[in-house]
Amino acid sequence: LTQLVVALGFVIAVLAATVAFRLIINRPLTMLLTAIRESTETGEKSPLATNRKDEFGIIFNAFNEMQDRDSTRERALEEANNALRASQYDLEKLNDQLEDRIRERTAALQSHEEALSASEQRFRAFAESSSDWFWEMDENLRFSYFSSRFSAVTGVPQDALLGKTREETGIPNVDADAWYEHLNNLRSHKAFRSFVHPRTREDGVTVWVSISGKPVFDEFGTFKGFCGTGSDITEHRQMEEALAESRNALRLRVSQLEEAKEKLEAHSASMTKLANDLKHAHDKAETANRAKSHFLANMSHEFRTPLNAIIGFSEIIKAETFGPAGDPRYADYINDIHGSGEHLLALINDLLDLCKIESGEDELHEEVIDIGEAVQSVIKLVHHRADKDEVDMRIDLQRDLPKLNADRRKFIQILVNLLSNAVKFTDAGGEVELKAWCPADSGPVFQVVDTGIGMAPEDIPRALAQFVQVDTDLNRRYEGTGLGLPLVKGLIELHGGSLDLQSQIGVGTTATVRFPIHRVVAGPPGGDETSEPFGRDSQVA
Repeated sequence: LTQLVVALGFVIAVLAATVAFRLIINRPLTMLLTAIRESTETGEKSPLATNRKDEFGIIFNAFNEMQDRDSTRERALEEANNALRASQYDLEKLNDQLEDRIRERTAALQSHEEALSASEQRFRAFAESSSDWFWEMDENLRFSYFSSRFSAVTGVPQDALLGKTREETGIPNVDADAWYEHLNNLRSHKAFRSFVHPRTREDGVTVWVSISGKPVFDEFGTFKGFCGTGSDITEHRQMEEALAESRNALRLRVSQLEEAKEKLEAHSASMTKLANDLKHAHDKAETANRAKSHFLANMSHEFRTPLNAIIGFSEIIKAETFGPAGDPRYADYINDIHGSGEHLLALINDLLDLCKIESGEDELHEEVIDIGEAVQSVIKLVHHRADKDEVDMRIDLQRDLPKLNADRRKFIQILVNLLSNAVKFTDAGGEVELKAWCPADSGPVFQVVDTGIGMAPEDIPRALAQFVQVDTDLNRRYEGTGLGLPLVKGLIELHGGSLDLQSQIGVGTTATVRFPIHRVVAGPPGGDETSEPFGRDSQVA
């Protein structure tokens, strides 16, 4: 029974607890579960009454707060989702743009790679087909690469150079200066151009190559080696050599042409000179022809006057016009005939002497002459004419004159003609002086100075010309043929000497004759000078 009562009490307690649980716990829990289910299934947020003061009131407040936080979170999440969706849209848009750009870049890169590949193929084709080749050196100046064209051009296998330096390989027959400069450029890491040197192939053909190179540095400035090109310049070298030969030939041809030009110019000058000489000779011949015409006219006058005297006086004597020959007038006529004959003989001798000199047939009969004695002989021949014309004549000889090696007759003829001319052209009361001296550095000098009528300086060449007279009038004041001065000039030149003539109208004339020094026989002149007058009444000393 007790157990029954206990069990009954337990049952009652359980029932009471169950009722209480339903009233106190189950209803609030149901409300809470309903709110949770609605919130979960529908998403609606229904707040629970919070007027309870028990634990469920606390739970309800917590649930309401949780729902508020969830609402806030949901709103934040919605905003975040909206922002995420916007960002995702932008990201998708950017992604699309990026994909487009990637596609464009990829297409451009593919195009660039294709162009680069085509360019590389063209470059390889050019490198293989051109006469140039490429080479490289490493940082130790050892060859690391040659294009195939190098061996084809030079005949040198690449293996003979790869891995070696220039000093190790060397270059036969290279110019020493060019080789030294090339090595210095390599060691100094300097760029270089046109290192020209020969290479002789196995077939004996020599090719000329030109090498250029540039140093390579990395981004830190570290030397990494050399890269460069080589060119076959054999044809260019051959063209240069041919051009040099052509230039030399051209220079030679130009030199020959210049020589020919000089010869032509010289020939032209010679022809011009010849033409001028011919013209001068023609003019001279015409002048000589006119002079000879005047000369013949003068000669006819000079010959006719003495011949008339000879013929006239001889006819008078022959006809004995004044009776038998004993008449004293016949003696005067004979003297006139003799004088006229001597005058004709002198004219003919002068003419013959001048003709022989002109033809080169005259010869010297040389002998040693005492100048003082020869001068005295000359004075004896001339002083009669001076006395007749009342001209004072003086002689001024240096003492101890040397002897002279000359033709005595021609020497006397020279002085006689000069003195006769001086006397002839000097008026009465005038003076004629003969001077003679011998300088230490030349031969004897003879000078005839007069105070006669003189002549103009421009007439002196005519006076020295053959067959020419300054005065051509047949009725001139002074007789003569004009042979004296040309004859003197010819005779002194025949001795190797010279004649100088100085004159002035109204003052007088000075004729100077100089003999060459080799005709001096004795030593140099010395002593005092002497001057002696030879007037009308003077005697020859």
